Amino acid sequence: MGCYRLQPSLCVPVLHLLICTACVIPSGCLAPHKVARTETGGPEYSKARLIYRLSQSSTKSGTQFSTTAPGLVDLVSAANDVLEEETAAWETARLEIIYPHPDGNTSTARVVLQLSHDATVAEPAAVSKPLGTRIRQAAAVLPFVDEPADRMDPVTTPEGFENVRMLDIPREQLDLLLVDLAGSGLFEDQKRPDGGTTLDVTLDRGRVRKAWTPEPRLDDLVMRVWREGRRMYLPGRSPLQNQN
Repeated sequence: MGCYRLQPSLCVPVLHLLICTACVIPSGCLAPHKVARTETGGPEYSKARLIYRLSQSSTKSGTQFSTTAPGLVDLVSAANDVLEEETAAWETARLEIIYPHPDGNTSTARVVLQLSHDATVAEPAAVSKPLGTRIRQAAAVLPFVDEPADRMDPVTTPEGFENVRMLDIPREQLDLLLVDLAGSGLFEDQKRPDGGTTLDVTLDRGRVRKAWTPEPRLDDLVMRVWREGRRMYLPGRSPLQNQN
C-alpha cells in the first residue's frame, strides 16, 4: 500500500484519504471518492474548501482569546469609547480555508477566521452550486473604501459573525492539514462524541461533514490567523463597529 511520506516520521496510507461524493448511487449510499497523491507525495486535488467550527468551551486552556487583542485596544481607547462587546470573549469561531486562492494562485490558499459572541449562531444553509461558484462567492470582496484604518479588507460574512480576519497560506500547509485529518480518521466511517466542533471538507467532487473533536493543527491555525491575519471590515459599519 502506498504511503504519504511528507517527513520521515509521517506515513499515511493512501486509502485513508476517502471522502464521499454528492452523487447518490442506486442503493441510496454515497459513493466514496478516493483522493490520489501527487508525485511529491501530497494529496491531489484542484479545488478545496474546509470549514472548522468550534465553541469557546471546546478550546484547551490557554487558547482563549477575546476581541481586546493588541491593536484593537489602542483603536478603541483612542476613540474613548470602550464598548462592552470589546471585553466579551467570543463564543463561536468559524475557520474557512479556500483553495485555490481567489486570485487564481494555485500555490496559495486563503484562510478566513470569523468570530461571534453568539454560541448559537447558525451555519449558512448549503446551496447546490458548483464548488467553483461557492468559492468565488465565499471569497467575494467589495472595493476598498477610504474610511477604515489600516486598509482593512471588506468581506461578505455569514450573518451573526462579527470579528473577521484573513491570512494566506501555502498549499503545502493545507496538504499537511488534510493528511493530519486523514490520519485522525475524518474521511473514514469513524465517529466521535460531540466535542464542540464540526468539520466540513470538500475536495473536488467529494465531501464529508461531521461533528468532531478539536484538531490541534487547526486550533493552532485559528490562533495564527487571529494574531497575524489582516482585519476585514463588514460593509455598512464604521471602523469602530467592525472591531466588535
